[in-house]
Amino acid sequence: MFALIRIKDFETKIMAMLKRLMTNEYITSKCAAIHLFPCVYTYFSTLNRQEIMNMYNQVSEDETPQVRKQAAIVLNEMIKLIPKVSETELLNIFSRFYKDDQDTVRMQGIDSCVQFSHLLPEAKVTAYLLPYIKKFAEDKSWRIRYLVADRIMDLATGIGIQKANENLLPYFSSFLKDVESEVRTAAVGRLSDFCKILDAQSIITKIIPDLKELQNDQFAYVRAALAENLLTICPIIEKAPTNEHILPIFLHLLRDESSEVRLNLFKRL
Repeated sequence: MFALIRIKDFETKIMAMLKRLMTNEYITSKCAAIHLFPCVYTYFSTLNRQEIMNMYNQVSEDETPQVRKQAAIVLNEMIKLIPKVSETELLNIFSRFYKDDQDTVRMQGIDSCVQFSHLLPEAKVTAYLLPYIKKFAEDKSWRIRYLVADRIMDLATGIGIQKANENLLPYFSSFLKDVESEVRTAAVGRLSDFCKILDAQSIITKIIPDLKELQNDQFAYVRAALAENLLTICPIIEKAPTNEHILPIFLHLLRDESSEVRLNLFKRL
């Protein structure tokens, strides 16, 4: 709708509407207002921009988890408005969301890390973002660790390949050993892409030992994911290490009791 009108011509009325939505007793009204913030922010006057940020700070501490979750989701759109929006203020809100006691709120922070990594200077990525990525990767909630494993290539691209080699490899290895099968599956699913940014020696010493453990995983869907992605690393480590390390795992999976595991092997053969 906003693409079809001159927002500045209706700034006063839109601002009044946002305030009505924010003070409404229904949660859905607040959520609707939150999703409008990034749509109108750049068109508003300096005074009303600050009013929007005041309202945004307010909902980031709302007593209702659903409202805070929507505010955390919208943060990813607000980040795209840097430098029109204060990066310091958004980082403070991001920090507040990370400390939230609800998984559904904290987990939105992984996408925020991806967005921030594309816009912040390299020094701030190193000093500010990397510690948060570490916290997310070690979070007590398996859902958050799952999302880090699933989005690891987006994070790697954002922080840079060199930093990814240094900082994300330990987390990726830990995901392959995670106590939750969903996290292990997500990590194995990113095996092919992640190994492309690693050197052969790192794969042989840091990744393959974990794969050897996964060949006997108690869950068939984890072994199936391994079977589907195992052979993708062969061209990276080349022939001799493949024969030594990958072939035994391949032959073991070839005898797996699950037909899906055996079928997945031949998809990439």
